[in-house]
Amino acid sequence: MGADVEYSVSEFLKSNNTLTSLDLSSNNIEDGFVKSIFGALKSNSVLTQLCVNNNKFTEEGAKSISECLLFNTTLKYLDLSANLIGNGTKLISESLKSNNSLIALNLDNTDMGDDGTKSISEALILNSSLLEIFIGSNNIHESGAILMSEALKLNTTLTNLSLGDNNLGSSGVKSISESLQSNSTLRSIELFDNNIGDTGAKSLCESLKANSSLTFLHLSCIT
Repeated sequence: MGADVEYSVSEFLKSNNTLTSLDLSSNNIEDGFVKSIFGALKSNSVLTQLCVNNNKFTEEGAKSISECLLFNTTLKYLDLSANLIGNGTKLISESLKSNNSLIALNLDNTDMGDDGTKSISEALILNSSLLEIFIGSNNIHESGAILMSEALKLNTTLTNLSLGDNNLGSSGVKSISESLQSNSTLRSIELFDNNIGDTGAKSLCESLKANSSLTFLHLSCIT
């Protein structure tokens, strides 16, 4: 998208009072465009769903997004997947600690790693609005899983967690399993494509004996 389109979209969002959903995925959007879009959304009070997945923005773009989330109170669904956000996840996590309107956030394949998972986990302890979060395909290991499990023990609003296609291992899944014994709000968890093996699967089964809230468990390709 060129500069003229960038200007047109951002100006439209500032004055729009009808559009509730916007999909800008796969448009080679870079940091500058993201700054314009989310700058406009600081004052937009109508848009509830925005998809900017599979673009080319980075940590700098994530900074603009995090600033927007401090002001915007109407956005409910945000898809940021398949962008090289990296450490920008930390900035977004800080905003999530005070944002109480976002319901679903997709951060699949954003290069967040275990450090980003730490930030997201800390945010989930304080956030009271998120119902769904997707953090698959992020090279998350045992340490990240342990932090997430601690968050799940304290979070009372999240209903859907996607951790598919990571590197949790049997030890990481054991930690997640332990949190399922006390968490009573999670309804769906995706752990597919993780090398959890028989040991991890057994620990999950044991935890499910004590869990009475989970209704969906995705475990394909776990060995």
